[in-house]
Amino acid sequence: MKIIYILIVGVLFFIISCTNESVRKDSTASIVPHNLPSDTSNEYIYKFMLEMIKEQKLDIRHGLRLEPHDNCDENGNDSGYLRSLIIKDPPQETKPAKESEPFTVTIDSSGDSLHLKIVENKDYTYEFVGATSNLENCFTREDVNYMLQQKRKLKSFSWDNSRLGFDTTNKKAWYSFSVPLFSKDHKKAIMSVEESCPGLCGSGYTMLFTKQNNVWTSHYGIMHFH
Repeated sequence: MKIIYILIVGVLFFIISCTNESVRKDSTASIVPHNLPSDTSNEYIYKFMLEMIKEQKLDIRHGLRLEPHDNCDENGNDSGYLRSLIIKDPPQETKPAKESEPFTVTIDSSGDSLHLKIVENKDYTYEFVGATSNLENCFTREDVNYMLQQKRKLKSFSWDNSRLGFDTTNKKAWYSFSVPLFSKDHKKAIMSVEESCPGLCGSGYTMLFTKQNNVWTSHYGIMHFH
């Protein structure tokens, strides 16, 4: 009888031990994350880039230059270029000229051009229009300062193609991008996009993206060919 009692206790102890071990393993498994990407830094940049690639219908069979362009502006001066896109104050008109003055001057710097209008003796009008950019003035001064700060912070940035999916073995056609710079509210972004091939072949452009209802829309800026 004592032997049967010992056997029953042993079996019960074994069953309880196995149950606890199974619960412990399940509990441990539930807190271990799965399918984590190898790198989650600068997630907002890569999320935007994937949407940009889709919106622009870029060919992922192309290669990718891993070193970003230094500037979103082809002329190599992001500070000056971004400041040219700052929202301008309303046009200002000079006071009417006195009778003794031979002309009046009106300066309009709104929009994407500088418009100088001179009216002389009420008989002749001279106008000068100088283009500054074919992108709308859409950034505030705070936006531009924020974007230039981003650029300094991302000075050592390079593309991780495992998070973009281009074919880096393709040496016949490839893309080059600058790092996108975002406005303070992250509803606008500007960057350069260039498509190249061996020799003097390819084209590029500066692009402005605006976000409405969680959808990015592109606007073409300065274009160049090489």
